[in-house]
Amino acid sequence: MSDSRLFKILYYLLDMERATAPELATEFEVSPRTIYRDVEDIKQCRHSNLR
Repeated sequence: MSDSRLFKILYYLLDMERATAPELATEFEVSPRTIYRDVEDIKQCRHSNLR
């Protein structure tokens, strides 16, 4: 996992508001499965900060 990619994905989604895993995979040159894992990591960070 690349922390910088997670931030890039987060900022991309904040800017674009919505994107599919295949779109993100193309944008960041990774597989859609990697995008799913990265999004899950982002969600985990969000949930851990809410507690």
